[in-house]
Amino acid sequence: MDKTNDWKLEKERLVQVRNKLQARLDELEPKVAGLHEQAAEIRKRFWEEVTINTGSYTDFEDAFYTINQQSRVLAERERGHKLLTQQWKNTKRLLPTPYFGRFDYKEKGMTLTEQIYIGVSSFMDEDGLNFLIYDWRTPIASLYYDHSPGPASYDTPSGRIEGKMELKRQFQIQHGQLHSMFDSTETIGDELLQQVLAKGADSQMKSIVATIQKEQNAIIRDDRSRMLIVQGAAGSGKTSAALQRVAYLLYKHRQTVKADQIVLFSPNPMFTSYTSTVLPELGEENMQQTTFQEYLNYWLDSSLRPEDAFDQIEYVLTAQEDPGYEARLEAIKYKASETFLQVLQNYGMWLGREGMRFNGIQFRGREFITSDRIKTQFYSLDQNLTLSNRILLLQEWLLRELVSLERLEREADWVLEELNYLDTEEYVEAFRMLHKEKPVFDVAEKYAARDNGNNSAVQDEGAFNFGVQEEELLRQKLVKDMFKPLRKSVRKFQFVDVKGIYEQLFVDEAAYREQTNGAIPTALA
Repeated sequence: MDKTNDWKLEKERLVQVRNKLQARLDELEPKVAGLHEQAAEIRKRFWEEVTINTGSYTDFEDAFYTINQQSRVLAERERGHKLLTQQWKNTKRLLPTPYFGRFDYKEKGMTLTEQIYIGVSSFMDEDGLNFLIYDWRTPIASLYYDHSPGPASYDTPSGRIEGKMELKRQFQIQHGQLHSMFDSTETIGDELLQQVLAKGADSQMKSIVATIQKEQNAIIRDDRSRMLIVQGAAGSGKTSAALQRVAYLLYKHRQTVKADQIVLFSPNPMFTSYTSTVLPELGEENMQQTTFQEYLNYWLDSSLRPEDAFDQIEYVLTAQEDPGYEARLEAIKYKASETFLQVLQNYGMWLGREGMRFNGIQFRGREFITSDRIKTQFYSLDQNLTLSNRILLLQEWLLRELVSLERLEREADWVLEELNYLDTEEYVEAFRMLHKEKPVFDVAEKYAARDNGNNSAVQDEGAFNFGVQEEELLRQKLVKDMFKPLRKSVRKFQFVDVKGIYEQLFVDEAAYREQTNGAIPTALA
């Protein structure tokens, strides 16, 4: 093979692809700026175009249609701006390093050998038919990570594709310049990996999709395992594989999975900062990142605050002279032991039979659902179910109870009083909702008849009573909003008296033995 000619051809192709990328950027930039300005102008003048007058039905109708029309125009502009902005970002990201690998693949039964170039996102020719660059997460790109030249296959939604890899090539491209290339018979050439690692450490982790190993690729693309545990030595690429797996899942399930539905638990805030740029580098929005300490602080009741691990270490190392130091040290050691884990598991089994404690559901100074009623409902559930499953069933029952109570509460006197303080916009929203139940022309005809003096048309049996329906909808909306904190507290399991349950375990030694099936700390024995 003529290496000199290959080098020349690859450099020429790189120039051509970069020119097309730049042309696409030049095409997108004015469109992105134009849509941004349009959306900003619509938002700025939104209420200037709307006159809200609640004096008559016609005024309501005019306001409704104006707001609805303005909202649709704004939503359309913002959607278009978001899509074009994402295309612009992906194209700009490709410009300095359009791709990092290539392989030539001949599908079984075909005469044509296709050249596949792999990059961090896909890029198509102007005709929209020819891929100049394939995203590293596409099914065909898995060949680059999993196979050497020779027989090779990959899975697609329509089945497995068999064929032969005739060439595998890796590139070093920086700032649009081709620095090196080499053909490889290995999964990923050692030369490329060494060059990447030789760049040295940085304050933030970089995406290294060009150097994904075969074992890492299996982790990243695994679709069969409900739970996946990855073990490896320090520096073996566990974190990199995990983050790139997130990027892969967001790509593959982009219609149903969003970045804010994924949580990364970091060992500390510094690690969160270190990994925060990986997904944006791959063209995805960042997922939620938190530490387990922050997660506990968020979900636990405000009366419970777990001790920070760093504060605990500082106490252990510096507070030897404090009274009770030895007892606390023994408690820390015990609560971190496997023995205490068994104690908690036994305690959970005991709670499944008796002793659960709950908080009642209160609203406006009234106890809607008492703690005793919640407890009775809990112990009426099948005791063969696990404690956690019974809590989930109890949560569902409470949410259903709140629905019934919310419906009854709409007739309470305080609701009518609160209606007098609603904003005009809320009346407009009620009007909009009414038209989901009753066509606008039906209402318009009746009110037009009334305005013409034909009151009987409005007062016919079964006629649409706008005022009554409006009040009913406003009552419904008002009470629903007032019940939101109750539903939120139930979804966060605040009906469980976590603090009381934990304190109950340590009332005295006899209770501890009974509730944990005879277990007792060595220090207390």
